[in-house]
Amino acid sequence: MAEGNGRIGLIASGRSKSDARLVELQMRVDELDRDLVDLLNERASCSAEIAAIKRVLGIAVYQLEREEHVVAHANSVNDGPLAWEALTRVFQRIIEETRQFEEKGEIGPGDIEDRGDRGNDDRNAGAGV
Repeated sequence: MAEGNGRIGLIASGRSKSDARLVELQMRVDELDRDLVDLLNERASCSAEIAAIKRVLGIAVYQLEREEHVVAHANSVNDGPLAWEALTRVFQRIIEETRQFEEKGEIGPGDIEDRGDRGNDDRNAGAGV
């Protein structure tokens, strides 16, 4: 019986460590999410400025080659664990959302709408990159 109680204590102790690690990792994910939000907003601001400069210079704002370069570059610096397919989808979505930002001027919390495939339409394309 004493042996059984000791075993239960070890299991409880392991659970306590796992619970603590879970909370620690969740807090780290929250920190990383804050960093991602900051970086995405900074990226959107840079892309909007790039688009404005291109317009002043008379350069086409939408450039498929640049989008392809951005996705290829992201994949070239990827050491995993995300597969290239996943990272490609993430960056394509970032580019699409940046176009929407440029079209509307600003997108804030609560200003999300279902846009279907509109973000991939060249007529609606901004710099995005």
